[in-house]
Amino acid sequence: NAIRILGGSLDTSANWNTTDAAYLIYDSITVAQGATLTLGPGVIVKFRNHTGSATSASYYERIVVGGALVADGTPEQPIIFTSLADDSYGGDTNGDGNASEPLVGDWAGLYFAESSTHSLLDNVVLKYAGGHSGNYALNIRSSSVTVSNSEISYNSGSAFYIYYAHPEIRDSIISHNGNGIELTESNPTIADNSISQNLGHGI
Repeated sequence: NAIRILGGSLDTSANWNTTDAAYLIYDSITVAQGATLTLGPGVIVKFRNHTGSATSASYYERIVVGGALVADGTPEQPIIFTSLADDSYGGDTNGDGNASEPLVGDWAGLYFAESSTHSLLDNVVLKYAGGHSGNYALNIRSSSVTVSNSEISYNSGSAFYIYYAHPEIRDSIISHNGNGIELTESNPTIADNSISQNLGHGI
């Protein structure tokens, strides 16, 4: 009961607007430089749980953004990024009833490369990521990323890792992660967020 995305590179811009079935990232995808992936309000994106060796990055699914990712939800219809095992959004997508439940680190996360531009996450919920992706749910290496009015929670490691970049993080809930926001040589705009109940540091 899902739209299966088998992986590879998205070389031209695309829109995902279906809300009556989840998009299932079965293998990692890359949004190529110059391309934009736009998600409509209410879209649910689930990621296949890691398989095989828990120490190998290739077993954790993620979206690598070399171009732009625009996920512009609404308070009534947020855009969801979560584990395949998370039945609370979009129902029992893996069809196993109550046999599985989501865990922190089930999937890798979102990686914004240096080449990415004009990416937006607004009214987004992102959960259960951080699996082997350096243990970061959102790995941001581009200054042209804005995260606002969103919830980043229940992720392994840090919710954000910002590396030599200056993104904006505003009006969001960052909770129940390993850490909140981790920085290396960066000067982001961080304003009006609720950063609490993370296992380690907030910032």
